[in-house]
Amino acid sequence: MNHSLPVSQLQRLRDQLPSLHQDRPHDQQQLQQAIQFFIDEIFSLPYGRFLHLDGPALRQQFAYLDTLHQQLVQGRLHLSQPADWQLLIDQMLLVLDKVLAAEAKHRAD
Repeated sequence: MNHSLPVSQLQRLRDQLPSLHQDRPHDQQQLQQAIQFFIDEIFSLPYGRFLHLDGPALRQQFAYLDTLHQQLVQGRLHLSQPADWQLLIDQMLLVLDKVLAAEAKHRAD
């Protein structure tokens, strides 16, 4: 079984996020699916072990992304609202950047 981090898929996701537009329902759906994928596939087993690559800072940032995602699911955040959209995009980019950097460092060691 392959337990390696899907770096190329994460990099494509990272590159795609800034091009999404808050006022397009399709882009809103893409962002929600991207966040769900990231939570389900990267921070669940077997990939959950990568939480330790960047220590508590990455775990804290991921926990905040997960909290934002829960608020989105519960209807307390709305992708149609510019401030909520930007908050989710910014947090997703931050976590993706940290994961990709941590994985690059891990592979270099």
